[in-house]
Amino acid sequence: MPGGFPLRLGTAVAVAMALAAVLAPSAGAAGLSVHAASGGRVSVRLLGHVTPGAYDVVLDGRRAKRTRQRSFMLAVPRRATQARWRSLVVRRAGARRVLASARFAVGGASSRRAPTLVLLAAPPATTTSTSAVLRFSASAPATACRLDASAWKRCANPASYRGLAPGQHAFGIRASDRHGSSTLTVTSTVAGTPPASTPSTAPPAGGSTAPPPAAVAGRSLVFDDEFDGTALNTTSWSRYNSVGNAGNGLRRPEAISLDGNGHLVITAQMVNGQLVSGGMSNRLNLTYGYFEFRVRTDPDPTGTMSGVVLTRPQSDNSPIDGENDMYETGADVNTRNPFHSYVHYGANNSQYYFAHNADGAQWHTIGMAWSPTAIDIYRDGTLVWTVSDPVAIPDVAHHICVQLDARFTHTLTTPVTMDVDYVRIYA
Repeated sequence: MPGGFPLRLGTAVAVAMALAAVLAPSAGAAGLSVHAASGGRVSVRLLGHVTPGAYDVVLDGRRAKRTRQRSFMLAVPRRATQARWRSLVVRRAGARRVLASARFAVGGASSRRAPTLVLLAAPPATTTSTSAVLRFSASAPATACRLDASAWKRCANPASYRGLAPGQHAFGIRASDRHGSSTLTVTSTVAGTPPASTPSTAPPAGGSTAPPPAAVAGRSLVFDDEFDGTALNTTSWSRYNSVGNAGNGLRRPEAISLDGNGHLVITAQMVNGQLVSGGMSNRLNLTYGYFEFRVRTDPDPTGTMSGVVLTRPQSDNSPIDGENDMYETGADVNTRNPFHSYVHYGANNSQYYFAHNADGAQWHTIGMAWSPTAIDIYRDGTLVWTVSDPVAIPDVAHHICVQLDARFTHTLTTPVTMDVDYVRIYA
């Protein structure tokens, strides 16, 4: 210690607590897992690194229960068949800070013993995208879907649609068993083809937006966000509200926006003397699949900010349950060339890495095909790297995250932005 003097016990405890606050995983890493249970109930589980204690469970702005359990049940009225989104928040008992949040809708039931149907993700009310993905949970194995006035047909979860015509569409989901059925409908309007972007906002050349056919062959589109409109779809994404990466700066929801031209924008800048940036995690967790996105990150003259798109485990037990950093720019001064891909694994945070001989400040389409035997990384439609070590390949559910991370606590001389054109996930 400085000066060679021993710490008093009280001082040592204070230092330990301060270090724990900096080194502990951010609250933004917490999440809620919501699933349908019998009798109109939903099963909820608090995920991530949250210290034990009493929690307040708040449904639609009103406290539903106080519990010390990370897993619990909630009874939710299920009368309406038109999707009514409900807000679920978990807080520390007696506090206002949100630990984790989720949105869901519960389908109307034909009887009290009918299966429970919960909608977890759906297309926004208005979009220019001609594809749609609906993710749901049902307490019965038999589920059917329909588009508009078509006949009900057995469907997988999630249900995906492509080539939708402009206009309003009604997406229906039904869960049935011998006790009855539960039904839910959500509507979304596909706007006409938007005007072409001006040269200043159009993504510059740098790669195809089409997924490599070999990587998606035999797969189904289970998630697609083209970032149309002006508001982030928080049904699909959870924005961080916490200290920054490794305690550097802050992560705040307001750092994330849509530019109205089909791009997600995360902005890092100084706010009242504090470095403020942002990040977000997708609510869909799955084991194996193909993840694809189109991204770029501004150079940073201070060498502070790093753009990262990665998958993290649903357990939040990284790197033991793996972490796949598909795109990571690093924080070199005034350059994003090269950028890297990393596969982290094991209790000692072992890793494989690959240097992309390309400029991460330009638009690039990055894809990851993850299977039980390999992790394949694609750049602009070309397979560039493969990890086949079975010890390094995770076998548990992951979700995708988009983050503009502060690597140091520096003062930014100019705002730094990270832009994402789209995120698509195939299972």
